[in-house]
Amino acid sequence: MSDVLNRLYSQKNEIENIIKNDKIEHKKKLYLLDTLELINKNIGYVLSKESNISFLKGNDLIDYLNNLLNYKVDYRDTLNIDKEYTFGIEIEYEYFNNDRDLKKFCRDNNINWYMQRELSVFMGSEICSNIMVDDIANWNNLKKVCNFLKKRGATTINGSAGGYIHIGSHIFENKNNFFNFLKCYLVYEDILNRFFSGEYINIRNCAFEYAPLCRDYYENDLELFFETTILSMGINYLSFRDFSVNNTIEVRRPNGTIEEVIWQNNINVILKMILKIKNNSFDIEYIDYLLNKYNCYDDRNVLYNEINIEKGLEFANIFLDEPLDKLNFLRQYLKGYNLCLDKKELIKAKKYW
Repeated sequence: MSDVLNRLYSQKNEIENIIKNDKIEHKKKLYLLDTLELINKNIGYVLSKESNISFLKGNDLIDYLNNLLNYKVDYRDTLNIDKEYTFGIEIEYEYFNNDRDLKKFCRDNNINWYMQRELSVFMGSEICSNIMVDDIANWNNLKKVCNFLKKRGATTINGSAGGYIHIGSHIFENKNNFFNFLKCYLVYEDILNRFFSGEYINIRNCAFEYAPLCRDYYENDLELFFETTILSMGINYLSFRDFSVNNTIEVRRPNGTIEEVIWQNNINVILKMILKIKNNSFDIEYIDYLLNKYNCYDDRNVLYNEINIEKGLEFANIFLDEPLDKLNFLRQYLKGYNLCLDKKELIKAKKYW
C-alpha cells in the first residue's frame, strides 16, 4: 500500500476510535464525523481509476501524491511574472519589537521597507515592503528581512500575526475579470484557507476577527458583496476598500510567517490565479456551475480546515499551468496530510521547505 493511503487509513482508524468514546461532546463528535466523511472521500478518490485532473489518474496519481511527501519547496529567483504586475507585503511578527535594530538593518542593506506599530500583534510589530515586482533584488530583500527576524528570535506561533499581501488592482484590467476572480475565490475559499495556513496546519484564531471568510458575507449577489458589505467593513479575507482608495486589493487570510519560502509561495499562487482568470484561459461556466451548486456554502469548518484531495488537485489544474507551481501549491496545501481537528492554537506542520 502507498504511503499516502497508509496515512489516510491510519487517520480513518484514529477518528473512528475517538468517535466510539461516549464522553466526547456533541459538537466535537459532529466535526469528527465530518472529518471521517472527508477522509473516506479522499480514499475513494485516490483508489479510483478515473480522474478529472488531466495530468493525473490511477497509479500515476498515487505516485504523484507519494512523491509530494518527500518534496521540498525551494526559494526561487523568479516566478516568471511580468514586471508590470505589482505587489507588496506586510510581515507581522511576535516576540521581537526592536524597531530600531530592524530599521538599521534595512538601512545598512539598502532595503527600502518601513516599520509601523501593530498593537494587535503579541509582543511584536510589523514591517511593510515597498512596491515590489518579480525580480531577484526584491526576493533577496525578503529573504534578508526574514533571516534577520529569525535570528532575533521573532516568531508567529502565538497566533496574533497575519501575512498580508497587497496586489495592484490594474492586474484585473476590467470589472468582468475582477468579478470572475471573486467567483473563483468563493468557490475555492476552502482550499485556499488551508493553503494559507502556511507552516501551520490551521489558520490562526484571530483571523475570525481581522480576516473573516468571505463565505460569511456572500449572499448570492456579487455586486452587493463588493459594493456594500466588503467596502464598508474593509477587513475581510479580501479587503476591497483599498481597491478604490489605493488601487490595490489586500489578501488578509494568510497566517503570519517569517519564512521567505512560504511568503513567495503565497504570492505566486494568488498572482498566478488572477493572471489565469484575466487571460480567460479557463472554463468560467464550470465555475458558475460550482458557485450555484455551493450556493451560500456549507459552513462546516471541517471543509475549510481538513484536506480535500480532489478539490485541491482541481484548483492546481485550473489555475496553475507550470508543473513547479502545481507542486509547490500542493505541497503547502497537503503538508504531511496532517489533520487539523478544529484546534484553536496554531500547530506547526513538519517542515516542507
